[in-house]
Amino acid sequence: YTVKAGFDVDIDDNALLDIVMNTADGNDRLDLDYQGELDGRLRAVLNGGAGIDDLKVKIVADNGSDGTVDVKALGGAGNDTINFQLTIDNDVAILNALADGGVGADVGITTPNVTKVSC
Repeated sequence: YTVKAGFDVDIDDNALLDIVMNTADGNDRLDLDYQGELDGRLRAVLNGGAGIDDLKVKIVADNGSDGTVDVKALGGAGNDTINFQLTIDNDVAILNALADGGVGADVGITTPNVTKVSC
């Protein structure tokens, strides 16, 4: 599954972009790409479930953004790879920026502002 909002998609004050991607057992690929002015809230959950999953999150907030990021990339059981790149100004609040591989031999490739668990 892929969600591409990477061509200047702006989230206005008091607005919410809410994305949920859940998969069943199996080897899955989930890809979230966002770029734009983030003055509201970007909330997303990518849940790979059991299997060998590849999760990619790329979030780039335009300069001057002052909204909120609440994004979790969850690998689940299996040997998962999570690539989570978060590029934001200091004015953007991080509620969650989580890469959690779950159970298995997982790999996490993240920017320093993303919390890594089990990867």
